[in-house]
Amino acid sequence: MEEDCKFYVQGAGWDMLVSESSATSAATTAFERAYEEYGKKVKVSPHILVIDLCKVTNGDCETSLKLLDTASVLADAGLHQLSRQFKRVISRE
Repeated sequence: MEEDCKFYVQGAGWDMLVSESSATSAATTAFERAYEEYGKKVKVSPHILVIDLCKVTNGDCETSLKLLDTASVLADAGLHQLSRQFKRVISRE
């Protein structure tokens, strides 16, 4: 397991810093916190932006940015039904 690092995570209408071991776990943790705060009013977009601040400070800016599929992050957070619903809505666009 990698050492915990700070990640800046941004969704639709929310953002935060979290300490995690990977971009994926940072996105999941951040979404869970946003969901706790906003509940069903949490805004979602097709992707969640994650910036690995450890890589930025080490000069590795090219690999520090990740765009993660929101449906996958929802599923990782245990929100499988919401993830499926989100996929259906996005696929209609």
